[in-house]
Amino acid sequence: MKYWKFDVIGLLMDYKQNQNAVVSLQLMERDTKNEIKNPLVDTDRAMLERRLAQIRCKMQEYQTYCDLVVLGFDVIPEEQRQALELCYCQQLGINEAALQMGVRAADLKKTVKQGLIDFAKVVSPL
Repeated sequence: MKYWKFDVIGLLMDYKQNQNAVVSLQLMERDTKNEIKNPLVDTDRAMLERRLAQIRCKMQEYQTYCDLVVLGFDVIPEEQRQALELCYCQQLGINEAALQMGVRAADLKKTVKQGLIDFAKVVSPL
């Protein structure tokens, strides 16, 4: 697993990157399946099968990370979700995020702090 000590902030900050990884791995899976069906050169079929298994394993891992963020966002209040998304997924500063949300920076800091607590309870309950 990528997050040994569950790093909720890292999980949020990597969300877009993890989504992109899933898409890339899906393309790699498709290409590998096609190569297995119609090899262009003398490719070792067993090697292709191992590569396909590795791609699927990684894709499942990254999809799990994405699913955790979606689950956490579905459970926490909308204001917290928006605050976490702006501050961590989009990596905006507190002042810029507060401006976008139309709130004071001090209030946004409190929302972000509580949002992280509530989000962590959902995605890392142990």
